[in-house]
Amino acid sequence: MISISVVIPVFKRIHLLEDCLISLQNSTQKPLEIIVVDDGNDEATGVKIREIALKYLAHYVRSDKNGGAPAARNIGARLAQGDTLFFADADITLAPNGLELLSDALEKNDRASFAYGDFNFGSTAMQAREFSVEALKKINYISTMALVRRAVFRPFDERLKRFQDWDLWLSLALRGATGVYVPHIIFTATPGGSMSSWIPSIVVKYAPLFMWVPRVRKFVIARKIILKKHSL
Repeated sequence: MISISVVIPVFKRIHLLEDCLISLQNSTQKPLEIIVVDDGNDEATGVKIREIALKYLAHYVRSDKNGGAPAARNIGARLAQGDTLFFADADITLAPNGLELLSDALEKNDRASFAYGDFNFGSTAMQAREFSVEALKKINYISTMALVRRAVFRPFDERLKRFQDWDLWLSLALRGATGVYVPHIIFTATPGGSMSSWIPSIVVKYAPLFMWVPRVRKFVIARKIILKKHSL
């Protein structure tokens, strides 16, 4: 069985962290370890995060400064011992069989470097698709919350403010790595947190018409950075 290291970056919104850890505790496939990375919260908040982490037998790691989720994930990845890495935002809850479904997919597809699935963004179902490098070059359809083999993982680009997940999957795919799609809900994300900047596909399609909307403008600018970085 593939062993899993779960890495959870935490900055504020710690009231949701316990729900995330409970969902991991109820997982049909137990992680080898859970690493909670305190991303430079103030001391009082850090104490609370540590208490919650230890309550659920998770490792607690504190960063001296707020470096952002990519930096916190990289800290956790460097400490991880599992065969695979699962980066869970603190504001998600895992489906009971989520990790098992992803792990089984990698067990059955030994050439695949990562496995991913669908998820709920609040009450909105977000459906991925079968893996295609050409499709990935155009738009990201793979969540950060995917299961990636530690041997092929490349650190998140800490300079990027958006699309760090897209950048990671492109970096792997353009080196020949492949993913396997699991057509099941893997997790549910709570709106208002790290995934709050999600933009409906219809807006993405006609983004130039919505440049007056700040988050759409940021989306367009960030997308250009990714396309330039990967020469797409």
